[in-house]
Amino acid sequence: MPGITTPLRERRSRKPTGLPNPPMIVLCGPEKCGKSHEAARGTGSDLIGIAFWIEIGGSEGTADYYGRVPGANYEIVPHDGSYQDILDAIRWAVAQPQRVPGKPNMIVLDNGSNLWDMISDEQALFARRRAVNKAQDTRRRAPSLDDPVVVDPDLWNRAKDRWGEVLWMLRRHAGPVVMIARQEIVTAFENDKPTRNTTRKIKAEKNLPSAVDAIVEMHGIGEAYLTGVRTLHWDVKPGDTVRFDDFSIDALLRRMGFEEAATHRQVTESRPEAYLDEQPARPPQAQQQRRQEAPPNQGGRQQPALTGKEAVGMVHKALTDKNNPLECLRAIREEWGFRTLREIPTKTKMWGELNADDLITKSLNYVEEQVKEREREAAGGKPAGPSTPPTATGEQDQAREHREEGQPSPPEQPQPEQTPPDEH
Repeated sequence: MPGITTPLRERRSRKPTGLPNPPMIVLCGPEKCGKSHEAARGTGSDLIGIAFWIEIGGSEGTADYYGRVPGANYEIVPHDGSYQDILDAIRWAVAQPQRVPGKPNMIVLDNGSNLWDMISDEQALFARRRAVNKAQDTRRRAPSLDDPVVVDPDLWNRAKDRWGEVLWMLRRHAGPVVMIARQEIVTAFENDKPTRNTTRKIKAEKNLPSAVDAIVEMHGIGEAYLTGVRTLHWDVKPGDTVRFDDFSIDALLRRMGFEEAATHRQVTESRPEAYLDEQPARPPQAQQQRRQEAPPNQGGRQQPALTGKEAVGMVHKALTDKNNPLECLRAIREEWGFRTLREIPTKTKMWGELNADDLITKSLNYVEEQVKEREREAAGGKPAGPSTPPTATGEQDQAREHREEGQPSPPEQPQPEQTPPDEH
């Protein structure tokens, strides 16, 4: 299809700087293999001014204890364990100025696996609460703690967004970042089929390896392997796993050319939200009309678009349906939902003041009782008598029994004794 060929704004191209970015490093491995100890030892590098240690999870609680590792030079950043406060702790660490001129700060995140577990648990809790609310709206049994609850894809997308926000904030840091993560031994798959072989997998969001500059696997204390790196200062073939003898964070930074790294990460982040700016804005008149249709009430929530008078009229129309009044009443409930109908007050002559949902319930019971009465009369050989509502008022009141207060009476039917109430 034809499109715009003329550039929309002036641009100026530039030559590449050739400088490496401040690296983001993942230090991973199984439990008790020396990951946190190695990270603490790396904070004493001569290339670093000071390190800020953000501990997540608290199950290990080594941040204070590893402060006695020889050469360790870091400070612990506190938080309350919630996602937003952890993210704010990262913001605080990123915003800190250099303590030693010419030497950038380091951030140690211990550990990324606990962070991803927490984000996953958030979505599992939200999915269960969603299932409970849905069960209440449909008047069904709420799931118990033993019942499995499916985490819908939209919640996993939300989890990825929250994880991505953490990585986005870490990329704003003008210095190296070391993320500690657990590693699991899992079954290897080939052509989507399990094999007898096993492989190692980082316990975190699956796109983490592509978002960092180096991945070091710790198989034990003093046994490290470089499984991925983005550097031109080191002759490493892509895809190769190289044993890293005498591994240390300081040695890795030097081999990656950190001494001549750029002051900030040189990257232009994608902005999917900009797509919304391309869409035409809603006209002010349409916005005003929508606000008038659903004005906010005192509780801050919006009023339902259905009024009590309209609800009574819909129920009356359903009751006078000649084919299937029961299905018509159920269709009203299905269209508007239990929660909305409960918020709509109505007033009828027969049942007094009640919400629209209760009005539909009583109307359903009334119609079913009339059907059973006709069946009993037919079984007894008696002709079906006139259909009258359960009230002691006269025929004219019966024709208005479900009318809202102040609503004009409908015209009389040719045979009022054979029709249900006009307003139900």
